[in-house]
Amino acid sequence: MGLCVMGDPMGEPIVGNYRITARLSEGGMGAIYRAEHVLLGKPAAVKMLLPELSHDRDLVARFFNEAKIATSIRHPGIVEIYDFGRIGCPISGRSCRCSMQPSESW
Repeated sequence: MGLCVMGDPMGEPIVGNYRITARLSEGGMGAIYRAEHVLLGKPAAVKMLLPELSHDRDLVARFFNEAKIATSIRHPGIVEIYDFGRIGCPISGRSCRCSMQPSESW
């Protein structure tokens, strides 16, 4: 997993290998961001748990299990997971992420 870096020369935060470009949604468990892989330039969505939830081992395990299960499902209505893991991010306090194939509606 990559490290969380405060920003790149363009001023956008980098989480792992992903440059965060916009917040798409936030809910009770976490937030989803529009992102781009910093080396490949490939668009992605990054989902991160809220800081206060990232210390709950059962919830983190569920987050990872959902990502693992979603990788086995191929359906036009379900995003494809192509990366997930844990990062240490002292800036946001968030510690778990998964990246997803972007929706065509972005």
